[in-house]
Amino acid sequence: MKYTFMKDQLQFSNLKLRFRRLYTNNLLLFLLLAGDVAFILIHTVYYFTTDLNKNPLYSLYTDRGYSEIFQYLKTYWIIIILSALWWRTRQFFYVSWILLFTYILSDDALQIHEKVGVYMAETYGFTSALGLRAQDFGQLTASALFGIPIILFIFISYIKSSKKNKAISQDLALLFIMLVFCGVFIDMLHILIENRYLRGIAGIVEDGGEMIVMSFTCGYVFNVFYQFRST
Repeated sequence: MKYTFMKDQLQFSNLKLRFRRLYTNNLLLFLLLAGDVAFILIHTVYYFTTDLNKNPLYSLYTDRGYSEIFQYLKTYWIIIILSALWWRTRQFFYVSWILLFTYILSDDALQIHEKVGVYMAETYGFTSALGLRAQDFGQLTASALFGIPIILFIFISYIKSSKKNKAISQDLALLFIMLVFCGVFIDMLHILIENRYLRGIAGIVEDGGEMIVMSFTCGYVFNVFYQFRST
């Protein structure tokens, strides 16, 4: 029992050490988070007041709004950095993560799962249930159809990776799970809430959370690349 407790403490200590090593003195992460906070504050003023002339581009919810373009840039930078890491190391596991973030960027920019979800809901006769619309179930199904093969690819590449590369995949997987939590679970909660102010708060947690997670992901891969160059 004592050994298990000490082992757990050691694992937690290693996790904290890894976090410090990868995020300490990360100026890029600070700048990205500063941008996120600015967009979240602007959206809050837009949503809860009559200021900003109700220009929809200030809203976190607007497709191709200012904050979403910023999010596109972060995802694009993640793909570029991962591609540079793959080019320098020829480690195949990077390819699986490049594929995932390329899909995330394409899906956000082209609304792939939204369009396919609507098509599937209409074609296969999905119905509303549990407070969710038919198209919501279609979108969840579409996301699963596109996402599961990529996740399986990541898992296979993870099994064949070195211990060091497995640690990088574990970190990226944790960040991805946080992104899914904001983009799926909080999104479903956002749909179910009827009160305008509570919906507003849930929307900020959803979209603002996605932005912050993507900033941490971009800062993470940047530091992995920087440390690789330093060795």
